[in-house]
Amino acid sequence: MQKRLIIISVILLFTLGSCKKWLEITQEDRVMEKELFNSKSGFMTALNGVYVEMNSEKLYGGKMMVDGFDVMAQYYLTSAYHAYIDYAQYKSDQEVFKATFDQIWIRFYELIANCNTIIEQCDSKKELLGENYYNIIKGEAIGLRAFFHFELLKIFGPVYSQNSEMVSIPYKQTSNLIISPLLKASEVKSLIMRDFAEAESLLAKSDPIITEGVLFSEDPLGAPNDFRYRSVRLNFYAIQALMARASLYFGDTQNALKYAGNLIQELHVDKQWFPFILNSANPQTDDRVYQSELLFAMYNTKRTDIFKNYFINNLSDLGVLRMDETMLSNLFEPGDYRFRYQWEFLKNPEEKQQLYFIKYKDVDASTLKTYRYLVPMIRIIEMYFIMAEVEQDAGKALAYLNKARNARNLPDLSGVASINEEIEKEYKREFAGEGQLFFYYKRLNKQQIPDGNNPGAKITMNTDKYVLSLPDSKKTTGKF
Repeated sequence: MQKRLIIISVILLFTLGSCKKWLEITQEDRVMEKELFNSKSGFMTALNGVYVEMNSEKLYGGKMMVDGFDVMAQYYLTSAYHAYIDYAQYKSDQEVFKATFDQIWIRFYELIANCNTIIEQCDSKKELLGENYYNIIKGEAIGLRAFFHFELLKIFGPVYSQNSEMVSIPYKQTSNLIISPLLKASEVKSLIMRDFAEAESLLAKSDPIITEGVLFSEDPLGAPNDFRYRSVRLNFYAIQALMARASLYFGDTQNALKYAGNLIQELHVDKQWFPFILNSANPQTDDRVYQSELLFAMYNTKRTDIFKNYFINNLSDLGVLRMDETMLSNLFEPGDYRFRYQWEFLKNPEEKQQLYFIKYKDVDASTLKTYRYLVPMIRIIEMYFIMAEVEQDAGKALAYLNKARNARNLPDLSGVASINEEIEKEYKREFAGEGQLFFYYKRLNKQQIPDGNNPGAKITMNTDKYVLSLPDSKKTTGKF
């Protein structure tokens, strides 16, 4: 058998609940597949390694959430000598800019290669795994493969509504090192949705989240936690939510309506799971990521590094990311939880009080707070935004939007001149620090977006700003 390598963490300490080790890997940084895939625990080690690597500062521990795409969405003040000015001005020819997206490309394709190794080994070791382990491990791995390609296509692919036949990225379906061809965006889209559908089918057979919920605690009988903590895994409902997001991105409003509507019906009407934080018993004011609503999240024990690296008040004005206070005042309505609890007046290095973004600021750890290390990937409220956008009945669309507004302590809108303008405001409020707003603009091919430095002013957008060139590593080596 050909020996392949799978990248994993040097040490993975995934602690939840009572701080017992969920998984620990003590090998160096690589292990041979023959040694790894001889047991169910080895398969879980490989799959958990993918999730841990997603927490890298190059991905969802920083770049994918903040200084890449939130800055490009013009959330923040960036003066001429600001550390992130190249991103704000879309200077894709500058070395810092190029290096960031080169690393994003490399990291995603490394993770895709790891997912492909896991998928291949699942098929060759199906008898060893048994039905439930096979369905869940393979389902998550295929779902992750689709998700990573979707992220890459959003970054390096075209404005899909304008040029779906543009050649974009490779779609890697094997773990071999053979160079894969660049595919048209429409071809990549078909493969993404195919993989999501297969993941959905596999997880539908075995994912305990369907009958037992997220199980966000250790097994009470001391059994392995392989099938628990489902909201920090790419579970059945998360796959469906991503299918709703992807369908909307690709202009398939019918399937976006189906997936988002079905999730709302099943989770909020039938089962009354994943409740909005406003409706939760004893909501925690420092739960600024809304754990009860999270369909999928990263569990990052270094989450506070996101705050320290980008938002903390001891950074200078040329290094910190802050929103213009006039823009904040214009964006948020009175009482909005997202303003009340995610922005705070703190003293800057010159002892001046300024508003700072604190979504990822650490919380008091004196009592158990299971949301302390969570980084949102997708939450139930997004399904309401999708329904408000794609529902053809204006009254029903407004009802979905009002449900989302109520969840953030805002009153109903009795009528709006443009529901899409209100949806855009919700995206700006909801997804700060999560890297989603830029892709909202790209999906809609917005020709002008608000200028983060000048309240009321606009920045003109175009294809060059929305569509990033393939990184140098691809151009020069054809990697992946």
